[in-house]
Amino acid sequence: MEALRLEGVSKRYGRRPVLEGVSLSVRPGEVYALAGPNGSGKTTLIRLATGLAFPTKGRAFLLGEDVHKSPAARRHLGAVVEAPAAFYPYLTGRENLRMHARLSGVEDEARIGEVLARLKLLAVADQKVEGYSLGQRQRLGLAAAILHRPKVLVLDEPTSGLDPEGVELVHRLLQELAREGVAILLSTHHLQEVARSQGGDPGRGKASGRGGPLREGGLPAGGGAPGGGPRPPQDPAPGGLGPAPGAERGL
Repeated sequence: MEALRLEGVSKRYGRRPVLEGVSLSVRPGEVYALAGPNGSGKTTLIRLATGLAFPTKGRAFLLGEDVHKSPAARRHLGAVVEAPAAFYPYLTGRENLRMHARLSGVEDEARIGEVLARLKLLAVADQKVEGYSLGQRQRLGLAAAILHRPKVLVLDEPTSGLDPEGVELVHRLLQELAREGVAILLSTHHLQEVARSQGGDPGRGKASGRGGPLREGGLPAGGGAPGGGPRPPQDPAPGGLGPAPGAERGL
């Protein structure tokens, strides 16, 4: 069974079409890279897939459950939407993750240390987030997204704001998670980097590596807000995603 499936998803804001009839599926252990220029609708698609926005037409499924009709489906989902993710700046990275853990039902304190180590954040774990660099906050968002061991991971521009070492770290993490059977949907301007991290040919749209197959889905420039103009208004989030009020991530 596909871990994530979109069926004929369309989205309009008033008379403005943002997405028209998009269908895709992501299997367990697969990385699906969604490529397209600014304004093509990548973030809108990710918001629809995670239940943070409602489609004008079509349906989105997580492990066979309609994400808009069954909010409980999101218990299997890890996501970062709008980069960098929002955290409480007066709390430390570890304290922010403890809040996430309580909200997601994670009771194992050791798991917090595990994800901090995996994202190379142990050195700053007990410092307030207000002092974090952009790259550190980006990595903390990823740590929060994988904290509860999701079966589906959805990431919008996961390497945005990262230095080369951070980019390599994220690519390696995606490869490891895919090997563990996690289905991954991500948007990116750097498809070649993702292909390279999967051991594939960066000059091709599809690659196969030890971390699982990489597939590319492209959105045409005309598929989003015309001309890459102002982003259309967002639907209110149904809740359950994001580390703090207002947490999301962008096109």
